[in-house]
Amino acid sequence: MDSSVLGHWLLYHKAKKSEIAEAPKRVSNSLLLLDQIKQGWFSCKFETSDFTFAELYQVLRDNIIANKIVKDAQSLVYFKELKEGYRLNEDEIEDLDYYLDEFNDLLKELKVAAYIMTVDMHDVQDFIVDLNLSTPDALHLAWADSFDPPYDYFVTSDRDFLDFENAINSYLRTTKIVRPSGLHLIPDIRTKKRTGKSWL
Repeated sequence: MDSSVLGHWLLYHKAKKSEIAEAPKRVSNSLLLLDQIKQGWFSCKFETSDFTFAELYQVLRDNIIANKIVKDAQSLVYFKELKEGYRLNEDEIEDLDYYLDEFNDLLKELKVAAYIMTVDMHDVQDFIVDLNLSTPDALHLAWADSFDPPYDYFVTSDRDFLDFENAINSYLRTTKIVRPSGLHLIPDIRTKKRTGKSWL
């Protein structure tokens, strides 16, 4: 599982229904997947890496900073430029650590395993050059495609992957890119059966 999906879970899994209703569609799709996993829709294992947790730490940090920028009546359009002027205080760092520990408990409850990432840097370089991916994206993909045994699916809501889904899938050895909203359509891993317009 990519950090884009887990980042949505992290920020929204305790959100109010009204907040979720206003969230972008890719966020609601990630949350739908979370609900499906809780309800036992899948026979497969869900796994991620330690690198993902490092990215989630940044997600929370940036979320706190974004809230501070808004409170200062400044536009998030300039987030990249403004964030350098903001630092987390001790209380905010403590809250961040607590929230991540609590989120880790949720992943354990869902049996989402996390592994230490080891990758072939030649694969990473190939993904950067041939697929024009950023270094973090190339690391994720190279790890997923070279894991032993290899992963069948790489679940992501990241547009950098989804916009070039066909090209990336044709390049990978085993792993296939899949959206959170499409995972339940794969018969081999779905435990629920469709009857008419509903699922059982």
